[in-house]
Amino acid sequence: MNSENLTNTPLAIKKLQGIKPKGVKVKDSSKLEKLIEIGNSIMTRFVDSCSEYSRNEDSRLHPEIVKILKTELLSEFEFNTDDLISFVHAKSGVEGSETELKILGFYSGALLSMLTEKNIWLNQKTRVHINGEGNSFPYLFSYAQYIDEIIIENFKGKQVCNNISQGESKANLIVFANMCGNEFGWRAGEGKKIAKSVYFINNDFGEEDFPYVYAKTAWFINNNHDSFWGHVGSGNTNDFWLLNNQKKGIMVKGLNEYVDTLFVVNHPFTNIGSMGGANGRKDNSVKNLVLCCDPEDYVEFKDIKFNNISMGAAANKKYESIVELSHSLIGEKDTLKIIDASKKIKQLYSEINEK
Repeated sequence: MNSENLTNTPLAIKKLQGIKPKGVKVKDSSKLEKLIEIGNSIMTRFVDSCSEYSRNEDSRLHPEIVKILKTELLSEFEFNTDDLISFVHAKSGVEGSETELKILGFYSGALLSMLTEKNIWLNQKTRVHINGEGNSFPYLFSYAQYIDEIIIENFKGKQVCNNISQGESKANLIVFANMCGNEFGWRAGEGKKIAKSVYFINNDFGEEDFPYVYAKTAWFINNNHDSFWGHVGSGNTNDFWLLNNQKKGIMVKGLNEYVDTLFVVNHPFTNIGSMGGANGRKDNSVKNLVLCCDPEDYVEFKDIKFNNISMGAAANKKYESIVELSHSLIGEKDTLKIIDASKKIKQLYSEINEK
């Protein structure tokens, strides 16, 4: 983009002009420039009106951006996953007002949603794996309705990937790894068809943060919570796997349907003192609880019901192979390796219970 164009660009837009992505070789710079140019157009259209939206009205912004992109700005422009990733790297760490950053994040979500929706019609996969290298990108991909497989690593910033996968299709894989921020992944996987698998791996949750997911299977591995309680929220989840998380309390929030399996492997230096349903609800229900912990640990159960319980020495012995594999993941930074191990753990669980 030449200096003349920059001179004629409003200050609010200048802040969000593209920078070269770190560690990423852009194969087609013209496509990246086009995505940035279109993003600037979206910024111009929404920067005044967006500040009027309350948080409860954020969901209105996504479809409005998508409509303009489909009918006008992107109606004759094709881009792929590599182009989208290049755009995210180019925009990571930019400065701007809260309104500008929100529009930028929602624009990225619109791009992801449109790309995934197109590939669904073409019967093609959409796999997006982005490492933010510790950069900030508030609202990244927020409200993206269509998700296939997405792995988000090493990003900072508020509300990253909030309310994603709320469209007609079912997300197959949603992963948040090595994240540090405010409310990232909130209500991930919610849609007419809940996500197949959602993972939270090696994340640092703030004092008031906790994930609230919708998934057939939800995994929480090697996470750390700053607050006293480690909240686990379920809008509609069949199985919870909590492995090596450092927190002395677990609160399970269940809505509409009970959890089929809640499998917990304690971190060696963490003793879970309490497990309960949040907000004093009496209808939090778990069919099968497995708690692999120190046999001498005293665990208080409050406002939560279980049909079957295996814990302490009995659980440690029966599921010894799972405990060993889980503990081998402590300190592991390779997200894909951890995901592969989780599949092995689930297979071991099935094999053990079939005996």
